[in-house]
Amino acid sequence: MIKKFKYIALIFMFLQCKKEEKGISITYEMYLNIDVKHSLNKRGIVYLNDKYSLSSGCKLIYKDSFPKWIKEHGNPIYLSKSAKFYPAIRHISAPYHLLKKSNSLLFKIIKNNDTLKFKLLKNEK
Repeated sequence: MIKKFKYIALIFMFLQCKKEEKGISITYEMYLNIDVKHSLNKRGIVYLNDKYSLSSGCKLIYKDSFPKWIKEHGNPIYLSKSAKFYPAIRHISAPYHLLKKSNSLLFKIIKNNDTLKFKLLKNEK
């Protein structure tokens, strides 16, 4: 009985892992021009429209400031009051428009009349 349970549990875990793998990974070579209607941040991956995926750690490229709405509506998690907030793609909630040129590590998100520039992580090249 216990052996059967272990076997069934192992199959169930395998199927759950396969179920999690969804979306075409956005890479350096890809060209994209899409309206993102919904996004899901799960286990370090952001899923866009249930079709595309990318690392949730893609950082916003900015000099001194970033739009106030990111901090207010992006639901960042702070470890302490002294921790610095580094906006990433996971802090941007849908809807928005995503533009990415082929053979580029950079992509842009247009939301609330702001154009935000992000960089793919190196492992997505």
